[in-house]
Amino acid sequence: MTGGLPREDETLKQYDVNGDGKVTRTEFLAARRLCFVRYDANEDAVLAPAEIRRRLPGRLTEELGVMMARMDRDQDGEVSREEFDHNSDRLFQFLDTNGDEVVAGMELSLFGTALHADLCQASCGPQSNDATKPPGAPRKPASRSGPS
Repeated sequence: MTGGLPREDETLKQYDVNGDGKVTRTEFLAARRLCFVRYDANEDAVLAPAEIRRRLPGRLTEELGVMMARMDRDQDGEVSREEFDHNSDRLFQFLDTNGDEVVAGMELSLFGTALHADLCQASCGPQSNDATKPPGAPRKPASRSGPS
């Protein structure tokens, strides 16, 4: 891949930490929390446009305003950790169409499409799934079979 957004399978791998072909709410929210930390350069639990812009691929900077508006619930020009978490929760609810706390099967067809212009996908992909694991977690093998 050449500098664009991650492909759907790469997107899924970033969230499917244990490689079982599905994404639980816990996996999803953990990956999102790490994404926030990557953006929060000054570690003040608030994302300012400049912090986001520095990690965003150049061709997506035009979309920064739209991304910010979607997350900035109090319209103060920044995204707090609470606002980011709220957006992450809403995004998971959108993906989890049957409400079983797992995105799997047909729900996965929405995954790449729904996240293609998401802040985390724009800056965090493609990369090894190991980057979204907590310290000390076992590493996943490089290859795996598809969903069963």
